[in-house]
This record gives sequence, structure tokens and C-alpha cells, in this order.
Amino acid sequence: MNAPLVPIDKSGHVEHGFSSYSRYAACPGSIRECRKAPPERPSPYAEEGTDAHECGEIGLRQGIDAIELIDRKVGGSIVDEDMAAAVQVYLDFCRSQIEDGDIVFVELPVDLAPLNPPVPLRSRLDFARYRPSTQSLLVTDYKHGQLVVEVHGNGQLRGYALGACVELDKLGHVVSEVQIAIVQPRAYHEDGPIRFEVISAFELFEWSVDLFDVINRTLEPDAPLVAGEHCRFCRAKPVCPEMERMALATAEAQFTDTTITVPPAPSSMAPARIGQVLNAAEIIEGWLKSVREHAHASLEQGVEIPGWKLVPKRAQRKWADDDLASDALLTAGLPILDIYTRKIITPAAADKLLGKNKDVVKHLVVAESSGTTLAPAGDKRQAVAGGAAADFTSLE
Repeated sequence: MNAPLVPIDKSGHVEHGFSSYSRYAACPGSIRECRKAPPERPSPYAEEGTDAHECGEIGLRQGIDAIELIDRKVGGSIVDEDMAAAVQVYLDFCRSQIEDGDIVFVELPVDLAPLNPPVPLRSRLDFARYRPSTQSLLVTDYKHGQLVVEVHGNGQLRGYALGACVELDKLGHVVSEVQIAIVQPRAYHEDGPIRFEVISAFELFEWSVDLFDVINRTLEPDAPLVAGEHCRFCRAKPVCPEMERMALATAEAQFTDTTITVPPAPSSMAPARIGQVLNAAEIIEGWLKSVREHAHASLEQGVEIPGWKLVPKRAQRKWADDDLASDALLTAGLPILDIYTRKIITPAAADKLLGKNKDVVKHLVVAESSGTTLAPAGDKRQAVAGGAAADFTSLE
């Protein structure tokens, strides 16, 4: 593989970032409300996703497999076999798409300034490959999360593709066809972990008109607030008046009998009623969670919340220094086999040690589900029939 890896510099995100497109397209007023929101603390899941992206970048730039990063610290994470296995799907796909003569971009900053957008529009894409012989562009986005992301009509990826076209134009290249791919190994989808949309460059630039129209709507002083699924990752959620109104209205609609002081036992509720409560809980719980997080952050900053305070978390006992503890236990007469635990290495660690010979133990590996989980009827995973939930073991 002799495709050139174009060197780039990293840049920051902006208010109308492509990753937020689905939110502000559905709720134009969210841009305004986010300006009022307190600084957001990244969730552990977001931080893990950022670290997984860095693993992918390291793998592509250094030409190594993700398994070689196991037990290494990348970002704030110690890479484990689960992260390595997911990132490897991304690495394998990207590498399979490269031929001699291709132009390859890894973590490419993109900027739509040459298209004269209403506001600054720049971001950074994960992976792109341009093939001069066919004038085809592939833009790939890695998703480490388990919430399914659809590829068709995905504004985030179309924004990245527009930016890649702009960068290629600067280099004197013409794009005719655009392939957009999402690689999402940790979320079940009926179309598999790698999903595509193929559009012409003409269609993509036609879509840019819609993009600019969406942005212009967010700039209106009275841009409307619209609550919905897109609120899940909106940092304005704890202070958004529409989210509060919707949560309270949902609760009021579901619990209209104000004489009830104790909620009914779930076993006494009809299945239809249980479904209604679960639907309401999705909205109410999400809002309450964001309010709790906002209250915690406010208290940490010295803001008083009437009736609430910060207290220490439960302390967990651990050795202050493992080596000193080991010496002390041995000195106390404990056998070395008693003070250390040993267990067999994981299949991923074995693959790392065996290298090309890893297939010799493949028949000994099973993939076991830990059980079942509750999901809405619209979830794309296959339903498990009642009474059949106990057996989830399958050969890898």
C-alpha cells in the first residue's frame, strides 16, 4: 500500500458543528439555549469514545493493529480487549479501501469557508480516501457508542463530505461520486456494523443549500424550541424551558390521579399501562438526570441549591502502594501464592501473543450475552421470546 497519508493539523469545533447538526436541524432554538447553558462536563462514554478515536488514528498513522495498544494508556483510557476489538473493525475497513495512487486523509480538519456559509462551519473528519482514477470520495466516520446512528441522510457525515470536497478542490481534484460510511461495531443494526450511503457530488452540493437554510433558521431571534429524541445529548437540557415543559406535561398526562400518594405496584398494572409509563419515563428520566448533573456542578462551583448539599462518596479500601503492601504481607508470613491472584488471559490477549497462530484456539472461544435488556419496540435488535432468555451462548 503506497497511498500517501496527507499530513494535517488539528482544529477545534464551532457552535454549528456537524456533530450537532441533527439537534439544531430539529430544534433551531437549541443554539440559543446552549449559549445560556453551563459548561458541560464530558460523560465517561464520550471520553471513552474520544480515546477510541485516538486509537484508530494511532493505528492508521503507525500501521499497527489495535490489539497492540491493549494495556496501553491512550487519552484517559487503558485500552482493553473490547475497545481494541471495536477499533480493529474500523482499521480493517479503512485499510481495505485503500489502493495505490489514492489520497488518504486521517483526522482531516474541514472548513466550508469557501462556500460562504452563514456562520463558520468547520470540524474534523475521521478518515477519507479519494481515488483520482474514478473521481470517487469515501468519507468514513467511526462511532464507538452503542446508540445506533443511521447513515442515510446523515447531516454530520454529509458536512464532513462537503468539507473533504472543498479540501480536494484546493488540491486541484474533481469529485464525481461520494461514498459515506459509518463504522459502528458496538451497536446492533440489521445492515451490519458498516453502513453506506452513495450520492453524487451534485446531490451533495444541492444538500448544502438545505444546510445553510437550517443554519439561517437557528439565527432567528425567536427560533423555536422543539423537544424530542435529539435532546438526549443537548447540553441545554437542564435549563431548556421546552424540555421542562414537555417533561412536566408528560408526567401530568400519565399520572392524572392526584389522590394517589404511593405509586401502584408494577405487578398490578396492565401491560398497556406499563408501556405508557415506560414511554413517559424515557423523557422524564433524561431530563431529571440532566438536572441532577447540573445541580451537582452548580454546588461544586459554590452555587446554593435549597435543600441539597454535596457529601463525600463512600470510601473504597485499597492499598496505597501495592509493592509496599506485598512486602509487608510476605514479611507477615503469608505465602506468595496467597497474596496474588492468577487467572487465564483473555482471548484478545491470547491473540496478541499468538499473532499469526491465533486460529489454533479459535474453536475454544465463545461469545456470551450477559442476558436481556429492555428496549423500545422500534429497536432494530431481534426480540427475544419470553422464556427463551436464558441461553445466549454462541461460538464466535
